[in-house]
Amino acid sequence: MENNSLKNRHLKREEIFDYHNQKLTPAEMHLIEMHLQECSLCDEAMNGVSKMDDSLKTINIMRDLRKKGRLKFYKKRKIFTLLDFNSLLIILFLIGMLIFLAFFIFKLK
Repeated sequence: MENNSLKNRHLKREEIFDYHNQKLTPAEMHLIEMHLQECSLCDEAMNGVSKMDDSLKTINIMRDLRKKGRLKFYKKRKIFTLLDFNSLLIILFLIGMLIFLAFFIFKLK
């Protein structure tokens, strides 16, 4: 980065992203901070990069939550398993036997 040329120009895209990602030396960071105080256009560009970064983080978080939510949803949708079917058959058989025994007992009286 050219140290003395910041007064006569706007920040380059690379300088904005390097500053945002903290890839510059402390001296370069200080120079850009001084420039941002004087140049409202570069300051707006820096704010835009920060908002864009926050939006991307939000989008990624929402995507991850949706994926996790879908996995939970599909696990919950598993309504009727083979074990449930076997249990239902046993219960129906027992109810049938109770009805048959009740009918048989009342018929004997």
